Amino acid sequence: MKRKSYTYQVQSTLEASCEEVWTQVFQMEGVNAELSPWMKMTYPLEMNRFDPEMTPIGKLVFRSTILVFGLIPIDYYNLSFVKIDSPTQFHEQSSSIGFKKWTHIRTLETVERGCRLTDKVEYEPRIPILGGALHPVFLGLFKHRQKYLRKKFGYLNEPGDTEI
Repeated sequence: MKRKSYTYQVQSTLEASCEEVWTQVFQMEGVNAELSPWMKMTYPLEMNRFDPEMTPIGKLVFRSTILVFGLIPIDYYNLSFVKIDSPTQFHEQSSSIGFKKWTHIRTLETVERGCRLTDKVEYEPRIPILGGALHPVFLGLFKHRQKYLRKKFGYLNEPGDTEI
């Protein structure tokens, strides 16, 4: 029996260049800033800034402990990338104790006055009932992440942007 997967997409148009946004979003310190205060991911210090030339593709990059409120461990996450196109896209395909598959594609597209950032997420929980129960939580967390980026870079409020 095929497990059910869940998807969502969140989009913001930011008042910054794709290069400037990429510098923030393609490093673990930036990821944790987006997740704060709700969550934190641990990582090896040498992996704070991902180097697209050195980051392995299709292999485990590192294992992270997911901490609620930065303190309480709730999952162990195996981070890996399928594709990295600096500074326009990364395609992450990871797994964890709770999720057989977690796919996150973050795309940055140059627009007239800035950068359109789109997060597409698809996940497949190991325990099926968790998928529907956690869907609004994960969607809310990605809206929170983009709200942080809107404040950091400025927000242009273009058609198609997600209401937050």
